[in-house]
Amino acid sequence: MNPFDAALSQAMLVLVDDKVQTIKEARRVLKTGGNAGWLELSWKSNPTEEFLEHVSTVLCSYCMRRAETYEG
Repeated sequence: MNPFDAALSQAMLVLVDDKVQTIKEARRVLKTGGNAGWLELSWKSNPTEEFLEHVSTVLCSYCMRRAETYEG
């Protein structure tokens, strides 16, 4: 049973360990021809520890540290 036309997510993959399985699950529940989309935090290159410490006082440090690089 694939009941959904679309699956959308924003800033969720940074919170899960098994990103591939999460994406597979979203695809599993889509109707044939359905669409899935993610808007995620990512880094062009790895930020410095100093930067991460600084933004962690303002933003969600867990999310900042789990964001991947473009290559990742």
